[in-house]
Amino acid sequence: MRRPAARVRDAERNWATAARVALDLLPRLTAAPTESVLNVNSPDLPLGRLRGVRQATLATFGQVQMTVAESGHGFVRTSLEEPGQAVQPGTDLALLADGYASVTAVRAVTEVADVDLSGLDGE
Repeated sequence: MRRPAARVRDAERNWATAARVALDLLPRLTAAPTESVLNVNSPDLPLGRLRGVRQATLATFGQVQMTVAESGHGFVRTSLEEPGQAVQPGTDLALLADGYASVTAVRAVTEVADVDLSGLDGE
């Protein structure tokens, strides 16, 4: 059974911790190949409680999932819910749960022009 994600006021979040983690990783990002992206996650903890930054694999599911809570004529109301699945060791979600920031290097999804798609849609 899914449960609604806990609500936290934005002012109560530890944005300074996430900012510090991101700033510390900038030199690695600028030294990486052009198409590289760093997926960085920081736990919502004060900087003094952060246990460190670790390399992680990506979890196969998200920490929260968006669902349609209600829909009607001209509106859709969504909600965020925790999936309730077990956390996989070594993943970004497992590290976050243990108080670490996680970093995963990924390749960006980009549009390519060197694939022949002529003849589509009556071209």
